[in-house]
Amino acid sequence: MNLTKKISFIGILTILFLTNGVYSQAWRNKYAKSEEEQISDIDKMKQEINGSWDNYKKIKKNKDSTDYRYVYRKGKEVQLISIHWEHKNEMCEYVQEFYFHNGQVILIELITTLTESNRIVNKQKMYFEDEQLVSWFDYDDRVDRNTEKFKKAATERNEYLTNLIAESLN
Repeated sequence: MNLTKKISFIGILTILFLTNGVYSQAWRNKYAKSEEEQISDIDKMKQEINGSWDNYKKIKKNKDSTDYRYVYRKGKEVQLISIHWEHKNEMCEYVQEFYFHNGQVILIELITTLTESNRIVNKQKMYFEDEQLVSWFDYDDRVDRNTEKFKKAATERNEYLTNLIAESLN
């Protein structure tokens, strides 16, 4: 192949590569889900998990008499990890539920209840897509994703989840 043909060939490849990137980006932007659509999809997946208890193997793991977790699996795939513990001094019960889809966390729910009155004193939901925190509700108030609080929580949750999944698979 002479030099002119090589240059023409490289030029054509470059144009095809750039065109593909532009169309691919345009497709992603056009068909990317809004945050509300992501939340709705994740809530539907949660409902499907909660509606399929008979399909899961339930494993109970205790740390002590006030701290235990349930791991729900479908085959080897974790669907839900539910952690319960009581803090005797604060008279509170804490529940953390981690929902999974295709091996990735999609939702974390944190609920703190006063033991005596059964009143909820803290409720949070964290929604994930592709292992990234996409939305967080503290009670019904959305936490601004541009705040340091949101960014810190996203980082801390990823580290915590790595350890939690490793512990739950053992």
